[in-house]
Amino acid sequence: TAGVPGMIATDLASKGVSSKGQANVLAQVKAESNFKPQSEQLNYKSAERIQQVFGPKRIPSLDFAQKLVNNPEGLANVVYAKTDGNSEEGDGYKYRGRGFLQHTGKNQYKAIAKFTGVDVVNNPDKLNDPKIASQAVAWFFLDYKKKKPEQLDDIGTVNKAVGFAGGEKEGNHRAQLAQSFASSGTMLASASVTNADAKEKMQKDVTTQVAKNNQTTMINQTQTAQAPQKVDDRPIWQQKATV
Repeated sequence: TAGVPGMIATDLASKGVSSKGQANVLAQVKAESNFKPQSEQLNYKSAERIQQVFGPKRIPSLDFAQKLVNNPEGLANVVYAKTDGNSEEGDGYKYRGRGFLQHTGKNQYKAIAKFTGVDVVNNPDKLNDPKIASQAVAWFFLDYKKKKPEQLDDIGTVNKAVGFAGGEKEGNHRAQLAQSFASSGTMLASASVTNADAKEKMQKDVTTQVAKNNQTTMINQTQTAQAPQKVDDRPIWQQKATV
């Protein structure tokens, strides 16, 4: 598998997710970010659209929403003020959606930091690094949503784990995306893992052979040093007479 889809599929395969499960997950990434890790922009042009997207519970009136038009930082700090561990002023914008699946909230960032070993809590934009974002995809389904690898074979389960607007229509769209990934032969993650193992073994073999060659060279040099050539220091006429 080439490029970003292959990287995500390989990460999933290393965790035991089947080709079908990989296709279902790739459908989510395609729909959420089109395989481009990015920060949520939140730059809406109308109060009506803001209320439509975030709902009346978080946006109680159009007058309230009007203050958040063309104000992505202000909007994030309102709608994500208490999302998944956000508690301090500014957390909403700092921990807004990022990565392939738009991970949101301080708790998610903390968990991803622990899972990847990369400090995305103090450096949130690092979650937009494709390698880190790819690892976060596997973490999201298997650790955060606590799904077993075999559960990801069901597109309904995967759709529900992500959660999205659009209802049944969007769910059907993602199911079609999953079928296209599966039928196009994109799922080569297992082969990629096998290939990586082969490369690792080859490198070990080369390293071992180099070590053996170096050892042989050292032995030869030692033997040469221990058996110096004899020098005939007799006069020339005696050397010739001997010959």
